[in-house]
Amino acid sequence: MLHHSQEFADPVSRRRLRHHYVVMFSASDSGEAKRLEFYSPDAVQALQYALLDRARRSADVWEDGEFVCRVEREPSSEE
Repeated sequence: MLHHSQEFADPVSRRRLRHHYVVMFSASDSGEAKRLEFYSPDAVQALQYALLDRARRSADVWEDGEFVCRVEREPSSEE
């Protein structure tokens, strides 16, 4: 039997396991600006998208509306 507090804790816990991420790529000579939104349990996927961008644009990463970091890349630098 569940106690009253346990009934409401589970949906809240599950909801917080997934965060809303926004990766905003800046425009560059090699690519247009773009915005990518998705849900994930952590920031790893957001950082992978920012680092694997073929146009090598700089990108701002946001988690649940809070700025996390900026990934800056030189278009001519090697990976």
